[in-house]
Amino acid sequence: MKGFWEKIALSIAIMFVCFSAVFGTHLRSGEITIERECNSKTVKIHLKVYINTASAANSQLGGNSLNAGHINFGDGSVQLIPHTQNTPRPDLGVNIGIAEFSTTHTYASTGIYKIAYFEKDRSAGVLNIPLAEDVPYVAASTINIDDAIGCNNYPTLTIAPLDHACIGRTFTHNAGVVDPEGDSLSYEMSVPAGKDFAPVPGYLPPNNAKFYTDFAHGNEAGTAPPTFSIDPITGVITWDAPGVQGEFNIAFVVKEWRKNPVTDEFVLLSSIVRDMQIIVEDCINNRPDIILPANVCVMAGTHIKKTITGTDPDFDMVKIEPFSEIFTLPMPATYAPFPPSFGSSNPKAEQLFDWRTKCVHVRDQPYQIIYKISDAPAHETSLVTFKSWSIKVMAPPPTLISVDLDLVKRYGMLKWSNSACANADR
Repeated sequence: MKGFWEKIALSIAIMFVCFSAVFGTHLRSGEITIERECNSKTVKIHLKVYINTASAANSQLGGNSLNAGHINFGDGSVQLIPHTQNTPRPDLGVNIGIAEFSTTHTYASTGIYKIAYFEKDRSAGVLNIPLAEDVPYVAASTINIDDAIGCNNYPTLTIAPLDHACIGRTFTHNAGVVDPEGDSLSYEMSVPAGKDFAPVPGYLPPNNAKFYTDFAHGNEAGTAPPTFSIDPITGVITWDAPGVQGEFNIAFVVKEWRKNPVTDEFVLLSSIVRDMQIIVEDCINNRPDIILPANVCVMAGTHIKKTITGTDPDFDMVKIEPFSEIFTLPMPATYAPFPPSFGSSNPKAEQLFDWRTKCVHVRDQPYQIIYKISDAPAHETSLVTFKSWSIKVMAPPPTLISVDLDLVKRYGMLKWSNSACANADR
């Protein structure tokens, strides 16, 4: 009987949360993208927020006060965000809209600055944030403006910070981070921030025992407690598996690093905090899967042709989407079909990857391609799976031309050709 009453109590709590979400405030998630103008201290700032359009609160961005929405530039100055209406986005789910705002700011000197967006109206009813409607929403990016570093294009997050999950099914997410210069990226979990940028009081990770009726068997296989983690290299978040219907917010940090050519030490160029929402539903859909080639290291000049395969246990239509700067480089990689679209998974879906690597593609860091596969069930919540594939492009080694040995004098003369790539220095 104890388990029965636990389930009843949990169901009542969920009903209260859903009721609150309809009549509460509206901000689900948001993020800041920053672009620095080369050889200057001026940055362009773009804010995008995801809104609960079913809220009785005014479902828009900004207003007439600091609490209604503002950007803090980290140098003592702030800017109010004007009233900005949202655009409904039914492709992202029910009751979801997007509002956007852009501005520029010039700093007086080099330094490290935390650019933050603040609004008091976080969406109500978030299960793992107590009294979420009373907790402000904060999104922040920290940048290092240093003339010695030179021009830097800060990373961009290309995949929306709002995803859906099913109870008992493993959930994955990736921000699809793209860095044009190929700077090193790392990832780590964080805690959503609220007032004064402090961690939200009482925040619970989504795999907390509070959200399960059988915590000991909460993973998808039913063999162990649920887990929640982020891969520090690829940025793939895995929640195995959600235990209850409702809305959850999580936060993680993307850090951008570059090696100082003088000290040979890595310097932190920027960090981006993503505070995103996961909407868990009571559904019976099975998630699709994607099969990627093994990570590869090739010499410039290699022609890479691979087939990416997608499957779905229910044979639902699926769509395969790749995210990477590799598709916008000079002489970029290509994929087909393009653009991505839903197609049959019976027995499998395929996408062709094609890239003729050149010397211009040689760099220290591997190219990372984030693949997302989505299904399209007729009457259930769509689920996705993320996986990562990396390609390292190296310059061809020099060719040994001749060896002239004098064994008496214990002397040798070795002669090599230059590398085929003029941009190779070692």
